[in-house]
Amino acid sequence: MGKRFNPNLAKIHYTYTIEEAAVLFGIHKNSVRAWIKQGLSVVDHKRPTLILGSELRGFLQSKRGKNKKHCQINEIYCVSCKVPQPLTDGLLEYEKINNTTNRIIAICPKCGSLINKYINATNFKLLQEQLDITIPLILKHLK
Repeated sequence: MGKRFNPNLAKIHYTYTIEEAAVLFGIHKNSVRAWIKQGLSVVDHKRPTLILGSELRGFLQSKRGKNKKHCQINEIYCVSCKVPQPLTDGLLEYEKINNTTNRIIAICPKCGSLINKYINATNFKLLQEQLDITIPLILKHLK
């Protein structure tokens, strides 16, 4: 698994050389050259190679966005399987975090590992209509 870089480290009004970009993210300069081959645009093809900060930030944000998997309301992401898994009725637990946030704890139907999903109150009501989620009696009385 590759390292995830914080795109906000790159200042958008600054121009970086390959070496400066490598130092900024704590990587080897050949990694930055590989990004250029992957599509990171440069100012021109003269030496030294210059990269606009806004282009660097946009490239890293798009690279990070490609790996995101968005789950539907009735799915939960399993880190072990690396795919969203459907929620099933018998394998769920409910935990109320605060007035607006709830947590669903489930068991992955494929690999058997524990998985969590944080969900807001309105989406929880929609999920509760689709699945049979019982709220423990002790939680109903507490405020």
